[in-house]
Amino acid sequence: MDKKEYDWHLKKVGKFSASCIDKITSASGKWTQGNISYLYHIQYQRKNKIPDAQAKSYAMKLGVDNEPYAFEWMKANLNDCILHCDTDFTEKIFVEIKEIEYGASPDGYVISDNSPIKRNEKNEITNHDEIIHNIESLIEVKCVVGENMYWMFSDTVPYEKKRISVFTEHRGQMAGQLLAFPNVDSIALMVYLPQIGENEYDCDSPVDPRRGLIFHYNRKEFGTYIQEIEDRIRFANDFLISGEDLDSINDFYKVKK
Repeated sequence: MDKKEYDWHLKKVGKFSASCIDKITSASGKWTQGNISYLYHIQYQRKNKIPDAQAKSYAMKLGVDNEPYAFEWMKANLNDCILHCDTDFTEKIFVEIKEIEYGASPDGYVISDNSPIKRNEKNEITNHDEIIHNIESLIEVKCVVGENMYWMFSDTVPYEKKRISVFTEHRGQMAGQLLAFPNVDSIALMVYLPQIGENEYDCDSPVDPRRGLIFHYNRKEFGTYIQEIEDRIRFANDFLISGEDLDSINDFYKVKK
């Protein structure tokens, strides 16, 4: 683990994050056992102030390894000014809403062409606080493998059908990203077809046009959902601070509702 990732994990300790929105929401609106287990997880981190052990599944490792290639793909195939929130900056980005112990780590930004970019001797951007005011869209990257890969990159599946499927699957995380960036109106989700090491026949360049699909969503498409998750995070954070028994959270939630 390099220093950027090490420091990033420390920043996230005990905080709710965009990538974990699905762990605090439920179809019924009640706090399920899974939701409550996640609150115990947050409580434990706050008490001990250490991140979890960073064991990565095959899918996670594939995504981490291929994310830089996905950004090279976007820089090669799109006209937008694109920044990767890891490799392009001096630190791995985690934007916080401190009052509710919440934060988000977009994979990247689309920024305006006239953004005031300052770089150090390593070519890393040093003025994130200025750049943040020039974001036109957030970027989230998902690598796709397995059976879903064939469906997603099929020429006979309509683009809009894919777009709806992606929105349904990743709505929570995308809404969580927009929550942390209230002045940004849109988010782009890129589906990337990674190079899988064991397939010796896949010799196409990482930036080959066939490897990527982009889906754009604006804030209005999320309706009231962004506000709903903010309200849920606020309640969860207040409940954790209260010191009440987490297993009784639904009794308090009924009163609040």
